Amino acid sequence: MPVRAPDASNLMKIYRSFDFGGLAALHMLDTRVIGRDKQIEFSELLKPATAASSQATLASPTRSIMGSTQLQWLQGQLAASKATWQVLGQQVLMARMEFPVSILTLLNPDNTSPSALAAGQKAITDYLTAKATAAQAPAMLTDAQKALLDPKLNPKLGYNLDAWDGYPVEREVLLSTAAQLGKKLVVLAGDTHNAWCSRLTLLNGTVVGQEFGTSSVSSPGFEEYLAAFPPAQTKQIFEDVVNDLRFADTSRRGFLLMRFTPTEAKGTYHFVSTVKSRTYTVDASISLSYTG
Repeated sequence: MPVRAPDASNLMKIYRSFDFGGLAALHMLDTRVIGRDKQIEFSELLKPATAASSQATLASPTRSIMGSTQLQWLQGQLAASKATWQVLGQQVLMARMEFPVSILTLLNPDNTSPSALAAGQKAITDYLTAKATAAQAPAMLTDAQKALLDPKLNPKLGYNLDAWDGYPVEREVLLSTAAQLGKKLVVLAGDTHNAWCSRLTLLNGTVVGQEFGTSSVSSPGFEEYLAAFPPAQTKQIFEDVVNDLRFADTSRRGFLLMRFTPTEAKGTYHFVSTVKSRTYTVDASISLSYTG
């Protein structure tokens, strides 16, 4: 999209900040081009020949989605700003969208045969049953269920390593910076064509902010990529499996309207019934708030 370049001598540089009085500071980032290391393919983490090197790359402390120059600039902006809300406008999901490997290896959108779908559904059911048993009656857990919940035996990985899940160390650095500075953090994201709202947490579970991810205006989402699953089921799978996820809509197109006050950041999702007709209805009944 066209933007006013902050540096006429370097048109590749698009990261910049805007202040809205003392209410909000909007920091627009570049997580796609200027400083990012190449994304890791999920298949590389599963192949025995590439698993070790890919895992080492994923966990590297120098791995970056923004580049060191932009990260240092952002840390400086956060430290200097006196605004109530620090808002990051950027391209990809920052929240942890992690699934256990037992599910990821079987839930393959490229293979929608009845047997593959059945195997994927069983993996989901087995994991969620183990998770519910651990919460309600841990003494009843079987050895197989304990293995499913053991992060060493069944580690969690982001389903999309082309987002911040593929750059976990830098995400921890950025979120730790906001936490240490005592900032009220809101992150805005797109790119997935689906709508999300998630807690932003450190590795130790501390909540440091909230992310609002908007649906696409017209491009299809999971209702096409995972067409074998009913949209309501896809939504339920994500909301049940992903710990930090508060809300998902995996089938409707629309936009997100944010409203900031001194005490609240509120996102209202506007969904249209169809993008293939001039006749449509609008559903703006879903709003989620964050108070910091």
